[in-house]
Amino acid sequence: MQATTRFHVGSHEIGIGSEYRVECVGTLGAAREWLRHDVEAVAEHIDAPAPFDKFLDRVDEIDIVGEHVVGGVFTFWVRAVENCGCPCGCAERGESCDGVHRREALT
Repeated sequence: MQATTRFHVGSHEIGIGSEYRVECVGTLGAAREWLRHDVEAVAEHIDAPAPFDKFLDRVDEIDIVGEHVVGGVFTFWVRAVENCGCPCGCAERGESCDGVHRREALT
């Protein structure tokens, strides 16, 4: 069986655990989009969103796998996971897949 790389995407305020679920997505492109939406959602609730906007301006050009501290307040991260065991284990589509390869990641 061939190993399937999936991407777990999440964020948290530094010093506080994740408030929202961690997503498991099937492609790096989908992980990039999830990261972008996550950063945008946080920026809407921040008094000084300039560091978040700056990060969003370059999110398409950077290697997103890893941790990204934005504004010294939030950490956004993407982890490449081999055979993560999340409900959607498909390479393209499987019977439990939601069609866009997105599932809540297992803890």
